[in-house]
Amino acid sequence: EVGIGGASLFAGVGAKVVNGVATGDIGVQISNVNVGLAILKDAAGNTCTALDASGSVAALGLPDGFQISGNVDVKVNTTTNPTGQAVDFTKLAGGGLSIPTSAGASPTTVKLAFSSAVAFDVSGALSLNFDNAFTVSGNFEFTDQTTTINGSSADVLEIGASNVTAFFGENGGTANAIGLSLTHGSLGIALTTVGGVKYTALKVSGGVALLGVDPVTVSADNVEVDLNEASSGNALDLSGTKAITVSGVKLE
Repeated sequence: EVGIGGASLFAGVGAKVVNGVATGDIGVQISNVNVGLAILKDAAGNTCTALDASGSVAALGLPDGFQISGNVDVKVNTTTNPTGQAVDFTKLAGGGLSIPTSAGASPTTVKLAFSSAVAFDVSGALSLNFDNAFTVSGNFEFTDQTTTINGSSADVLEIGASNVTAFFGENGGTANAIGLSLTHGSLGIALTTVGGVKYTALKVSGGVALLGVDPVTVSADNVEVDLNEASSGNALDLSGTKAITVSGVKLE
């Protein structure tokens, strides 16, 4: 068992450690992290690794203008067992394994309470701001996958969100807001870098209402906003079978 308090963690593409700080190419850097880690071996020599870590986030390598704030939780529960059967920590006394992350008689703990395998999961309640033109809040989840882009293999960071609220316009969150307010929405973002070129694809949808333009009233049950751009050259080709699905949102 390993318990760590006040650590740093990176979740995304190109993870590395620089001067003792976890960082990377594209993803989220998590600071003030409390980490609970357990590494176990079974009778057959298979290694089981479980990790639960939480902290505050900052975005790295995202397109200019993107900002992410909030808190996230990183979960991993894997095994080298060919059957894929990971440790079920809920069968332990107390429903999990509590790992101390600080010294003292009453230390802070992280509880591992996995009931099944988790390859890699990053989730949390976050806010995303893009150039102050629109803001998005919701329950976020981060995953990564490898795909082929322009004939080259690339790691893609995927950000999905449910129960989304968003605002497009000026002075969002104030009495002077002017723009479109979106509720009960969903969000899908795909981010990658190939040959030094950053690619961004985004789709957000939900019900909308117009704010701050009296006496005009506008509302719609479902509106979709799409973005597909590259830092140079052509954007991603997401037509047909090249479409990317992020948390149920199809980027095409």
